[in-house]
Amino acid sequence: MPVLATMALTGMVLTALVAFTNIQNQVLTPVRGVGLALFQTQLGLQIVFVVACLIHFSEAVWAVDVCVRSGEPLNAPAWFGSTMLFGYPSLGVLLKQQKAER
Repeated sequence: MPVLATMALTGMVLTALVAFTNIQNQVLTPVRGVGLALFQTQLGLQIVFVVACLIHFSEAVWAVDVCVRSGEPLNAPAWFGSTMLFGYPSLGVLLKQQKAER
């Protein structure tokens, strides 16, 4: 898995955990501290997570559109899932492939 995709997925998981749980451990406590320093409140962290999910969803819909327009609608569900999980790093791979095929 490429480094950017791993970072994107890890960031989403950590953001969800610190925004919606009160788990205290060696990993989440410092991450929560940084998140609260940046966004001030737990609600701020939750808003950031929801907005990130909406952005990932929008990118995933874009990936489906790219697949359909390039004549490969059977690949659309896989690209939707990949882009939903990894965000722009996944969409970037798809767009690069589409550009190479032209």
